[in-house]
Amino acid sequence: MENLGKAIEIAGSVVDYALNFEEKKQVLERKLKQLESVEADIIVELENSESWSGKKRKNEVANWLSNVAQMKREVQSIEEVIAQGGWSILLGKNLEKKTEELNELLDQRNRFQGALVLDVQEDGGDQLLAPKLVGQAFQTNFSEIKECLVMDEFSIIGIYGMGGVGKTALVTHIHNELLLRNRNVYWTSVSQDLSISKLQNRVAKTIGFDLSNEDDEKKRAAKLSKALSKRPEFVLILDDLWIHFPLEKVGIPVGANGCKLILTTRSLDVCWRMGCQKKFKVEPLSEKESWNLFEEKIGEAVLEEVKPIAKSIVRECAGLPLGIVTIAGSMRGVSDVYEWRNALRELQESILWQGDMEYEGGRCVKMHDLVRDMAIQIMKVDPRVMVKAGKQLFEMPNWRNWAEDLVRVSLMYNHIEEIPSGYSPRCPQLSTLLLCGNKLRSIADSFFVQLHGLKVLDLSYTRIEQLPVFISHLVNLSALLLRGCSRLRHMPSLAQLTALKKLDMHYTKVKHVPQGIELLFNLEYLDLSNTEIKELPTGILPNLFSLQVLILDQVKAVEIASLRKLERLECRVYDVDELNAYTTSTHTSNLIQYYLLVAQHKPPDNLLPRGLKVVYFDNCSIDGDEDAILLPKDVQCLDFFQCDIKRRSLCLKNATEPRSFTIASCNGIECLFSLSSSPSIFHKALRICILAI
Repeated sequence: MENLGKAIEIAGSVVDYALNFEEKKQVLERKLKQLESVEADIIVELENSESWSGKKRKNEVANWLSNVAQMKREVQSIEEVIAQGGWSILLGKNLEKKTEELNELLDQRNRFQGALVLDVQEDGGDQLLAPKLVGQAFQTNFSEIKECLVMDEFSIIGIYGMGGVGKTALVTHIHNELLLRNRNVYWTSVSQDLSISKLQNRVAKTIGFDLSNEDDEKKRAAKLSKALSKRPEFVLILDDLWIHFPLEKVGIPVGANGCKLILTTRSLDVCWRMGCQKKFKVEPLSEKESWNLFEEKIGEAVLEEVKPIAKSIVRECAGLPLGIVTIAGSMRGVSDVYEWRNALRELQESILWQGDMEYEGGRCVKMHDLVRDMAIQIMKVDPRVMVKAGKQLFEMPNWRNWAEDLVRVSLMYNHIEEIPSGYSPRCPQLSTLLLCGNKLRSIADSFFVQLHGLKVLDLSYTRIEQLPVFISHLVNLSALLLRGCSRLRHMPSLAQLTALKKLDMHYTKVKHVPQGIELLFNLEYLDLSNTEIKELPTGILPNLFSLQVLILDQVKAVEIASLRKLERLECRVYDVDELNAYTTSTHTSNLIQYYLLVAQHKPPDNLLPRGLKVVYFDNCSIDGDEDAILLPKDVQCLDFFQCDIKRRSLCLKNATEPRSFTIASCNGIECLFSLSSSPSIFHKALRICILAI
């Protein structure tokens, strides 16, 4: 009987829930509608209050709205289960629980104290850090823009100019000036990936307005416009605008209540399309203004011996304040002429072919990212430039789309394998062509037929096996870069390329010296290292009297003496006699860097030391003559490896500036040096390393 009674009780409960389930569902629905009505009233009240300057919703109100949104989602989930025919005692209990939670939310609304918003102090923004305005043109633009802001006829003002020229610096001063006048001014930075929704969010955030509860773009624009319109005589600054957009789609009410818009952009076309009534172009600094800025930012007097190089560096910055300031900062405290020259070379290469890194003197020299970006920007902003570097291209762009007035083209680091026959762009002004880092195997002669003005051709690190014969007719070519073309075996004649200043054939498979190389009287840079060219024929080097950089595997030392402009030398001489001939005949005062390898065969590069002024002996025989080794007086690093030294000690009396001395795996020597033969080196900070003699 007891079990029967429990069964009857359970059955009664089930019947009770079955009879009341629909009633519980209806109660929940009524409470939800009531809550949604309260929520709608609160949102309207908040929008009206927040659209006025200096109002912000209370945190308890924001939290309540968030909880209401969560509750609506949970109730919707229950309704979906019921709609699919779901029914259970547990579901009925869940209806009761959610009804109780809805009642709690309604009670919380009744406990809000007073208004739903707080008063917040709004002063139009804070002063921004602004660099000093440099140059007369900047001062003129600054004054004229200030005048336009007080004139009713100018409600949209455009400031345009190339990247890094100082547009943001100029508008920052305008921003700060407006704050001093107690104007409401709002700054919004725009980006390349502009969308209407993103811009609405950024502007709303700037003025402290919340658009998170609205997804519809048109309704968001209406709310933002209403909020902005209630701020009297505000100025909105949109910095770095890349494309135009309709102001009404965003919700910017220009002209209402004296409201104005200032925008900065790199494109004059954007200014026109945005309806700017007044447009100001920010021009690069003049050469004199650029130099004055550089001197100011470097913070010290530029040494006379580096001043010409420094001025060349400043000229390469093309009047862009950003680049000048960055360069000055990176060169502050540098007194070594070599480092200045290297900085100039790196910047020039960055601008011409955006080179990232280059090993100089055993250290990796990398220009500041901002300077490299500036160089790339110079290329990108110029309408006469085509930049498609690293775009995953597998074939050349349609040559019919190449503008006739192109001056620079960068197609580096793609997957292009050939330039086919018939591909012949007509670009007589093209001066720089960068194809490095492609899988390029062949180039048809037709490609160069209409490129008579070409000055820089970079085919480095491609798979090219043979250069087109027509390259021989590019008489304006000043740089031919073939570094790392490990399959290149044949070179055309260079006899007509008398304007050539740089020839880099490092790590190619070329076996023979290019025909006509002796006629390159203007050549300043020659790298034939790690090729299959064993030695330059006698008589060629004296003709290359303009050389400043010479890098090759083997050379007759006496011929180097004729190169009076040489600043950097890397080469191998056959034995000690050749070294002595070099030391006797060559004046090294102009050499900023040299690396002399004394060896019959060149060791692998990774085994060779690096430094500014190095003499390295590898597998040499050194006899007992007192003056067997004649070293350059300014040698800094001296290394002996696996040498047979047939003398009691080494004489280093003519080495006056040694910094390090290394001897490893050598035979025959009893002591390094004597005080009588080499006294001067002990007055220097000399590092000595002895390894397994």
